[in-house]
Amino acid sequence: MKFSETITLTAALASICACAFAAAPAPTDSEMRGISDWFSAKFLGKKAEVVSGASTITILESGGPVLMNKGYDGGKIVIGGSTFDKGICCTAPCKLLVKLPKPGGTFSSICGADNDSVTAADKTTMKYRVIVNGETKYESKVMNWATPGEFPKFDLGGATEFILEVDPLEDGNTCDIADWAEAAVLFPDGEQHFLSGYDVVGGSAGDIGAAFSFKYGGKAFDPKEWNETHSARRLDENRTKHTFLYTSPDGLLEVECNALEYKNFPALEWILNFRNVGGKNTARISGINAMDASFNTYNKTTVYHAGGGGNREDDFGVTADVLDAGSDLKFGSRGMSSVTALPFFTMDNGDDGIVAAVGWSGNWDAVFAKTASKVNVTAGMPNTDMYLAPGESVRSPRMLILRYEGDRFRGQNMWRRMIMKYYSPKDAEGNMLRGPVTDGNWGSFPASEQMGKIDWWVKNNLNLEVYWIDAGWSGVTGPMEMWPENAANRVVNPELYPNGMKEVSDYAHKNGMKFLLWTWPHRALPGVEIGKEHPEWLVNNEALDHGDPVVNDWMKRYFSDMVKKNGMDWYRQDGHPIIPADKPGKTGYNEIKYFEGMYDYWDYLLKDNPGLGIDNCAGGGRKIDLETGMRSISLWRSDYQVPNDFDPIGMQGQTYGLSNWVPLSGACSARTDAYGMRSGYSPALCINWHVYQHDIEKESPNFDYASAKKYLDEYYSVRDCFYGDYYPLTDYNADHTLWIAYQFDCPENGTGLIQAFRREKSDYTAMTLILKGLDEGSLYEVRNHDLKKPVKMTGKALMTEGIAVSINEKPGAAVLTYKKVK
Repeated sequence: MKFSETITLTAALASICACAFAAAPAPTDSEMRGISDWFSAKFLGKKAEVVSGASTITILESGGPVLMNKGYDGGKIVIGGSTFDKGICCTAPCKLLVKLPKPGGTFSSICGADNDSVTAADKTTMKYRVIVNGETKYESKVMNWATPGEFPKFDLGGATEFILEVDPLEDGNTCDIADWAEAAVLFPDGEQHFLSGYDVVGGSAGDIGAAFSFKYGGKAFDPKEWNETHSARRLDENRTKHTFLYTSPDGLLEVECNALEYKNFPALEWILNFRNVGGKNTARISGINAMDASFNTYNKTTVYHAGGGGNREDDFGVTADVLDAGSDLKFGSRGMSSVTALPFFTMDNGDDGIVAAVGWSGNWDAVFAKTASKVNVTAGMPNTDMYLAPGESVRSPRMLILRYEGDRFRGQNMWRRMIMKYYSPKDAEGNMLRGPVTDGNWGSFPASEQMGKIDWWVKNNLNLEVYWIDAGWSGVTGPMEMWPENAANRVVNPELYPNGMKEVSDYAHKNGMKFLLWTWPHRALPGVEIGKEHPEWLVNNEALDHGDPVVNDWMKRYFSDMVKKNGMDWYRQDGHPIIPADKPGKTGYNEIKYFEGMYDYWDYLLKDNPGLGIDNCAGGGRKIDLETGMRSISLWRSDYQVPNDFDPIGMQGQTYGLSNWVPLSGACSARTDAYGMRSGYSPALCINWHVYQHDIEKESPNFDYASAKKYLDEYYSVRDCFYGDYYPLTDYNADHTLWIAYQFDCPENGTGLIQAFRREKSDYTAMTLILKGLDEGSLYEVRNHDLKKPVKMTGKALMTEGIAVSINEKPGAAVLTYKKVK
């Protein structure tokens, strides 16, 4: 990104928000057919069937991309120096099966070598053929880069399908780029179809074969060698669940693959379950890759992915890695799902791509290998090598992919909508749980002071939704730094809360607030509470194991009762998993059982306490993934903010990165000025103004109430925008000398939000934001919240000329909202 005094960026603008959810544009037929083709190839083991009567071109063979209405270099089709607007460009060897909707009349075209700007003219030699009902109706002479085009034209004799073929001849296909310009069929009734307007089938499905892989007894899984059954059940009008059961040749291992097809999104989900159904131990199960599959693409591939919650300023920062033929890429996380990398990615091929998630909360890897014609992706748990005893079972990560065509952010925003609809926690009415505004407070302050803080919010007319008590409330009396030890004793500290925690939660409820309480459920120490009662349950003398069914059942009942007794509306779970060491021959088994148990534990809490919200914490946002996201929201995305050393740049970058794949999360703010507060705007907001203060008015005599109310009210006014579409307006950066900006857009009502931030060392006072995603013919009113007078501009002007945003302070922040007025 280059900066001058005024910066111009290609971007999408958003504005004033009254939107609840963006109305999802319907996926195209081509997108839906593409994911269906992939499902057929990977799960049904067959090529996709072309619907009778459809107008399609099926790629039977191709040495490169099949392009419509453009040449190999992206420009117009050029043959022998002549330019054409319509046509098909492909790489030899190429066979295209043309399916007509009715009996054809006359076929015509101009065929010849593509005069693009990137191939060598002296290496091009090809022959063109048209085959109808097995008969070659046309064959060209040998053609090269300089050969003038030929003009095949003949009667199809009522055929409803035929083949266009390009032969690279014996010298190979180096630079053999072929064009069928103006290829068309004239039907007997006078209707004409240009073939470049037909949908292409089979171009992205990749090879036939399973979408996953593992070894059994050292041999790679091959579905043709296992006994297989398939059943399907419709869950609702938009989802069908497929169950594939594979039984091993020795009859001991059953692998169940549950795959979910969607009608309203070009998406597919699947998960594997391995079960011993025999009377003795299975052979070794190793190398479990929940995803091991290829996607056809002849273009370079850019993989967009984000870092994890490593407690750094650049947490969740976005990286774009470009893969060309022969290159590869690997990333993943250890210990928990989002410590070093976020388990989501987008694989963009320029004109199509895949958005994906690895649904697992422990160790995972994703590996990409690019060839000239495809990308192979493997994703799963590293170091799985185990047998299963009779009756034992394990699962794989949950995989979710969404296929898109065109612009990457079309795919990203379809993904966001799908996640909000199907993969987000629900409230008591079954709607998506929204992120709240919370006030974080240390738990070792007495009940009287906690209730005094609630009074402070009410007295000063500051709107707060959830009062949050963090660590320090439990166990015996001791200094603040003893909270990790006290956490092993889950009894409410009687010296701090003599009437119990319910007194505080009731007081919050009486004042119109909900109540959140911090827990560390698997924390346990020898001789303390459950560690004294059941010392045999302790792992490494410091933790409980979700993977032990007996222990997990106790935890479910104990903590569900705690939720009720303490009046909790939000249950905050902290702590890192401590997993028992694997036994010989069981590598990876205990990790799998641990997280299976944790998901079951959360599901129990949610079912037993309808409407409960779970705040997902693990020393910050180190456990953000598809599985946890279905059940919880991370209201505290990184411990980079601990101990309350607030860094706005960290907050800006976290919102920028996570919003690509994770619609629900929470930032924090410990300041009341525009830059500090606006940096914390996100789907949820944690206020940390007085987290460690006992008496706010005494300890903060100069607190700026007016500024606090102004920006808190502003946040409420734009909050709904965070549930719309998302567009970065700059490249990701944590550079103190640059700007960063992003947009949330609600297209169904023409409103949205733009946030722009000038960092403290930036010498640039303005940016011009070039907008996209607007309606060209509509008029928009755009309001900068720091200026009195809004401006009106057409969507076309906003998307071509852009709008200038000035920030005179450094650091400084601007909030712009817009609304379609006609």
